[in-house]
Amino acid sequence: MNEIIKIKISEIDAFKNHPYKVELGDELNDLVESIKLNGLLVPIVVRRKENDRYELLSGHRRKKVYEILGLDHNNTVQYITRRKIVENLTFEKEATIKIENNIDKMFMEISTRNARFENMTIDEKIKEIANLIENLLYVDGNYIKLDYSKHCFEYVDDEIIKKYRKQIQCFRHSSNNALEERKQFSDEEKEFIIDYGITIIKLIYSFK
Repeated sequence: MNEIIKIKISEIDAFKNHPYKVELGDELNDLVESIKLNGLLVPIVVRRKENDRYELLSGHRRKKVYEILGLDHNNTVQYITRRKIVENLTFEKEATIKIENNIDKMFMEISTRNARFENMTIDEKIKEIANLIENLLYVDGNYIKLDYSKHCFEYVDDEIIKKYRKQIQCFRHSSNNALEERKQFSDEEKEFIIDYGITIIKLIYSFK
């Protein structure tokens, strides 16, 4: 009796000694796009075998498309295909603190290669943060003092900023000692230093 049922592609075996061979080309690509858009409109014809598997009688190209797309009988991506997709994914952590255009412009102006902040390496970001903080605080040959308490409830003050600047001085130099000192920082610590530095820059810039 003929009936339409859902069968996993992995349960269908090729017809033994069948002369038909599926060829890759424009026609198959068109069928791929059609099935991606509309699903399987014409069922594949199979017959049940004694071992509870199925033998393909008609629909070799349609079966091939399902294999190419990694689909199962429910038109969803098979688990093994999803795993392959996930394994090939790469993830990039987005900066926690956003950079406004005016601050990004200042970074470009002090950068030795006129780079936007997002295009800098991690160590380069810390270096330019240190340079920009100095640039903002050094006015007419003297370091200015600001009343940060009005903006940040005394969480930041001159002493904290001095300590921060001292901590990241090694990123402004390329001596052997400076390079060795940089190695003490983990990537997570560097990310925090960057976010904290951007917060300080925004705070100082708010006085402008």
